[in-house]
Amino acid sequence: DIDAVAVLQRSTTAHPPGSRENAPLHNVLLPLAAADGKLDRREYEAMAEITRDLGQPPEVLDARLALHQITVKR
Repeated sequence: DIDAVAVLQRSTTAHPPGSRENAPLHNVLLPLAAADGKLDRREYEAMAEITRDLGQPPEVLDARLALHQITVKR
């Protein structure tokens, strides 16, 4: 199991939110959350929180979902 909260905390401790070093973490976590090609509401909300915690604007998540053609079941 991956403790996403611990990974996120380590990343934001080493690199402040909004820094470019956090983008690769987001790029890894999104495909893991959407391994089945979609995000349910809970997964979307978790990724939205992670996106905020990494200091990225909400548009980043929606743009990456569109880029990878990941559907969201809301």
